[in-house]
Formats: sequence, structure tokens, C-alpha cells
Amino acid sequence: MNGLLVAADLVLLLVTCTVPALLVRMFLDIGQVGAWFGEHWRLWRHGPQPVSPPLECTAATLRRLRGMLEDPRHLSAARYHGIQLAYDRTLSDACATLGIDEELCAVHGFAHSVERIRVEAELERAGLVLALPTPRHHPC
Repeated sequence: MNGLLVAADLVLLLVTCTVPALLVRMFLDIGQVGAWFGEHWRLWRHGPQPVSPPLECTAATLRRLRGMLEDPRHLSAARYHGIQLAYDRTLSDACATLGIDEELCAVHGFAHSVERIRVEAELERAGLVLALPTPRHHPC
């Protein structure tokens, strides 16, 4: 019985010494605790935030860039090349969102053109509309 009292006294002494130290430490790090709590509260309330833009925005960007590439009459060579790079990057983003493998950055020349056509076909097969809507002409 005497040993049990000694163990209880040691636990009480340990709690009495560590709890104030932990409270002081927590008070000094209240900014970090608040930031941690705020981040986890936001995740709990709203869920994880997407890391990429919505697929609808990516598709709209692809259609806009593709339209510019199809009618390059008023574009300088540098601007046309920049639009091609932006189009390829946006194709890569769409592929990443839909889980489609692509190698647009790994190939060059004719192989790059073939890869771009393959990627466009894969995206359209996945349901992404890349063609610009054409106005319907009524015979009346």
C-alpha cells in the first residue's frame, strides 16, 4: 500500500509540473495553434480545395485557344507560337484532370503534332468538346 501512495504522489508531482509548462507553451504558440485550428476548421467545413481550375474553364480555354490557332491571319509568328505553347499546356492540364496519359512535352517536330492530335482525340472520347460551336444556318 505504501508503494502505491508513492507512485500516486509521483504522478501528481509530474502532472503538477508539466501541465503549467504545457499551458505556457501553448499560450506562447497560440498563433500557430490558431492557424492550425483555422486550417482544419476550413477543411472540415468546406472540404479540400481543388488544385486546378474546373474542367469547364479548361475546356473553354482550349476552345478559345484552338479558335485562335485555326485563324492565325492577324497573329505574328511569336504570338502564334505562344498560343501553341499555351494550348499544349492547357491540353496537358485537361489530361491531368481526366487521368489521360500524354507526352506533349517529351516529343518534338512531327511526333509532337501527332501526339497533339492523339491527345485531342482522347479528350474528345472522354467527353470534352474542343470544337467551337458553329452557328446554324436555316434555309428560311
